[in-house]
Amino acid sequence: MNVQLGLVGDIGGTNARFALASYQGGVLTLESPRSLPNREYGSLDAAAAAYLAEVAPSTRPEAAVLAVAGPVIDGSITFTNLHWSITEAQFRQRLGLEATTFINDFEALAHACPLLTGEGQTMLLGPNVPGTNGSIAVIGAGTGTGVSSLIRNGGQALAAPGEGGHVGFAPTDAVEIEILSELTAEFGRVSLERILCGQGMVNLHKVLRRIDGREDKAVTPADIVEAARNGSEGAKATIDRFCAILGTAAGDLALTVGAQGGVYIAGGVAARLKDFLPDSPFRTRFEDKGRFTNYMRAIPTRLVLTADTASLYGSAKVLLTQSDVWDPAQAVSAAPTA
Repeated sequence: MNVQLGLVGDIGGTNARFALASYQGGVLTLESPRSLPNREYGSLDAAAAAYLAEVAPSTRPEAAVLAVAGPVIDGSITFTNLHWSITEAQFRQRLGLEATTFINDFEALAHACPLLTGEGQTMLLGPNVPGTNGSIAVIGAGTGTGVSSLIRNGGQALAAPGEGGHVGFAPTDAVEIEILSELTAEFGRVSLERILCGQGMVNLHKVLRRIDGREDKAVTPADIVEAARNGSEGAKATIDRFCAILGTAAGDLALTVGAQGGVYIAGGVAARLKDFLPDSPFRTRFEDKGRFTNYMRAIPTRLVLTADTASLYGSAKVLLTQSDVWDPAQAVSAAPTA
């Protein structure tokens, strides 16, 4: 029996993605997914109302789980990279729902990643090591930098959101020390998010241009990626350095949470680098942990290719666990989306 679960969302700094989630035979499915530009709406509930008016004008879901870009505190969200603020109660009342839950977007990704077992949903980065059924970690580069983990213990799994994208950037060589010095002069404290996100890639490119005396004109992440595809050595150097720093940060996260089940690389910016990451310094820097190098070699790393839907599946998994049809003993997977 196909069970309609409700409204799910992934609300980032740039776009609000929505879908209607359903569940049948251990498979979660997203129906009528849409992406709406945040700048066109004055509030989260206005964007959700516009979505429902388009795809479900005569019906209204009973429940919603929304993954949001920022920390959820007592059911309230003030977005980190967006001028919206709302509580679960306000959203529920304005949309006429019976229940609403907000979760951090990277908490949703932690729930989602184990579901992404289908072809084309993830891509292996580095050796095909089996990993374990242990904890996993997620780090992502998009509008900002996100971090989360799924802690597994005795058959139980707890998604642990955090704000690890705002930990300090730790340079590993002379070039990165100079990068840190340049960014410190501009920003003061330098977090990972000053480098490992869309604007961070631009920051990195500008600094490397100054260091190397280059005249590259790329000014957006898309420009940098396109220039690298077209043979720009400067753009390629930026991407290689970006991937190297991402590898170090992902490895540090794996050590922190003991992610023997694997590390997933997520986010729209990271997904754009799928043709560069395999041959970049990413995996070398991931493993380069001194006395723990052998420990790191046994941890698989995967790139999430479905950046537009992964957090929606994580929200759907949370919605499923809140429903009457949830069976913890049944394996759950995410249906590939068109």
